Amino acid sequence: MGVVLADWGASVVPELHVRNLLAGGQLQNLAHERTLPVELFWHCWNLDSVLLDNLTRALANAASQVLAN
Repeated sequence: MGVVLADWGASVVPELHVRNLLAGGQLQNLAHERTLPVELFWHCWNLDSVLLDNLTRALANAASQVLAN
């Protein structure tokens, strides 16, 4: 990312990683009309575990807030 911030080139990175840089004007989206959706999966064992259920729920909630556009 340092090379891009130094104006030496361009890069393809997840929007989440550069959201603040885009908002602050340090980076410019050169292909704003193009997106590449990536499906994310959470895999865990099918166990009867309150702790695992709570972790899964917390992860899904946080992801839906952070990844929402």
